[in-house]
Amino acid sequence: QGVEVELQTNGLRLARRKDVEALVSAGLTHAFVSLHSHIPRIHDFLTGVPGSFAACASAIGNFVGCGVQTALNPVLTTANFGGLADYVRFVRRSLGVRAISLSVVQPRGWAFKNLALVPDYRALNVPVRAGLRAGLKEGVIIRNPICGLPLCVGSWYKYPGQCMEYSLGKLGLPFSAIKVKAPACVKCAAGAYCAGVWQEYAQARGFDALKPIAKKEFNCGA
Repeated sequence: QGVEVELQTNGLRLARRKDVEALVSAGLTHAFVSLHSHIPRIHDFLTGVPGSFAACASAIGNFVGCGVQTALNPVLTTANFGGLADYVRFVRRSLGVRAISLSVVQPRGWAFKNLALVPDYRALNVPVRAGLRAGLKEGVIIRNPICGLPLCVGSWYKYPGQCMEYSLGKLGLPFSAIKVKAPACVKCAAGAYCAGVWQEYAQARGFDALKPIAKKEFNCGA
């Protein structure tokens, strides 16, 4: 008793409520679910499994209905980033979800062979800002994990407490991810709280998306 148990899942095998109820009876307390879009055809395209949206949405409803603390883990790609604000509104209003961990596709393995799915981070500024505003309005906490974005993209620096790398920097812990910074990052006020971009992203897209944050805009390091 007292142990928290989290399941990371795509939801495909949990569309039936009785299966989730069995997990809860066994001690499940948290669920981390990969719903990549509020639009069924886009989610199904990204998973490569027809019907996966319906199964995933049902699983999320089952988790929430059974009292499991549920967070979603959408991965931003060129196929889904434009609808982020609508996604936030959908998962709150239709699925009852209040937490999102917002990842971005890492250009490794299969994704590196399909770079058309890897967005230039410059294109993410507007939709991520809109998504964060929607989160504030809807009461959805959106977090920026290690597999998320640098602080300068999407104005994440305005939400430092929701950024994992900021927390690591505050604690004086090392960044273990294989990331690199642009030459201009030496001028950034948030440099100690951001690891930059994935090495493969820099190889594929360069550093043009990275813009140093002025000290007057970021005073959270003190």
